[in-house]
Amino acid sequence: MVPFSLMVIFVKDAAPSPSVSGTAYSIAHLVHCIALTVAPGFTSTLFSFSADSGWFGGYFVWVFMFCASVGVVASAFRMRIS
Repeated sequence: MVPFSLMVIFVKDAAPSPSVSGTAYSIAHLVHCIALTVAPGFTSTLFSFSADSGWFGGYFVWVFMFCASVGVVASAFRMRIS
């Protein structure tokens, strides 16, 4: 429930005006739901591939998740705060 609450707070702060906040909420919720739908299948497939091929002893999914997290944090630091 915390990720959804954070999404609502972030969208509320980022919406340019109250008249478009409903559209912004719906787009953010759509992206959130797509991520929740795709992520388990993607990570289990990546784990299966890494276990079968022996990449990083079957732990390539964790290396990928770490690199993705570092990329997201790096992009967050590059964003301008207005």
